[in-house]
Amino acid sequence: MLSGSDTWNQWRKENPEVSIDFSGANLSGVDLNKANLSFANLIGADLNFAILFWADLCEADLSGADLRRADLRIRIGKPGQPRKRLPKGVRVRLKNKGSKKRRGRPREKYQAPVPEHPQTDHEVLEKTIHANHVEAFNASIRRRNTAFCRKTNTYAKSRKHLQRTLDVYWLVHNFVRIHFTTKVVPAVKLGILKLGISWSQLLSIRYAV
Repeated sequence: MLSGSDTWNQWRKENPEVSIDFSGANLSGVDLNKANLSFANLIGADLNFAILFWADLCEADLSGADLRRADLRIRIGKPGQPRKRLPKGVRVRLKNKGSKKRRGRPREKYQAPVPEHPQTDHEVLEKTIHANHVEAFNASIRRRNTAFCRKTNTYAKSRKHLQRTLDVYWLVHNFVRIHFTTKVVPAVKLGILKLGISWSQLLSIRYAV
């Protein structure tokens, strides 16, 4: 069974007289996609998180089986793919963004993009989550400059004004803000400056035309 559905189905074709007894078996998280489980004894089997997509369960006895979160979609002739799931041992967390006042049940601060493997440890401490700060900074720039794409904005689609905002971001990122990993301003780390400049110093610099 653990060798894959194709191997299992071929074995069942070659041994049709053998009765299949999985009563009380631990099949949690096992990929049974397209598996031939017809007439199988699955009484009390643990099928939690099991993928039974397109599986043949004709005359199978599922009395007392644990089918919580099992993928039980049946074949109906329409195209489709089994539900996505992270491989065993892979843990990924994404930060939920958006309004905190949305209706319904509050979302967790971090959660997996797709369901994890049932045999993977789901406990992930926030201090072990590493974010990509470069991509977050790029996303912040794109989000804050979307106003320059609006037709109703005074500065709409003006490269001159857009470049001004990008210049401010460039100065702040390289000469004012302390970097997350190096703990110093990037210009200081590269030897361009001995000390980072403050906001007051930045705003007092004359703009060269």
